[in-house]
Amino acid sequence: MNPPKLYIFCGLPFSGKTILAKEILKKEVLVFVSIDDIKFAHGFTWSEDENISAEEWKKIFDESYQKSLEALKAGKSVLYDSANQSKVSRDKLREIAKEASAKTKVIFMNIPEKIVRERWADNKNSRKRFHLPERFFNAAFSNYEPPTPDENLIIFNLKDDVNEWVGENF
Repeated sequence: MNPPKLYIFCGLPFSGKTILAKEILKKEVLVFVSIDDIKFAHGFTWSEDENISAEEWKKIFDESYQKSLEALKAGKSVLYDSANQSKVSRDKLREIAKEASAKTKVIFMNIPEKIVRERWADNKNSRKRFHLPERFFNAAFSNYEPPTPDENLIIFNLKDDVNEWVGENF
């Protein structure tokens, strides 16, 4: 039996992490751990990120880590949907996987900054999904640490066909 895997998304806001996650989940049986879903379960909405206290964020992330660890220990692979913009955040998830004797792969959303900014601007008008205030959007760029090749990457590029990509990588 193969050890379970923890798939760690890494990408800027509006890079398409959640959209890709939904496509992966159509074809693969994985436990889906989403920071947004946990945040909603705690009674918060999209527009309240700036009002969530550090203590509440800690609770949200701790819950995500616990769900991931329990699934991995049960032999189930996990798709972890959050930005994971820093190496420290990805290292924390790798520690959890190691505790469960699981492997990790980082799904790097290699989407050009210009495209991410265009998607954000388009969404600002259409509101197809929540609006991320400009200061948080810009902060994501200044805090972003792209993954390095030693992080066991699966790279999703803008021009990749989603179905082919999922078939090749899962």
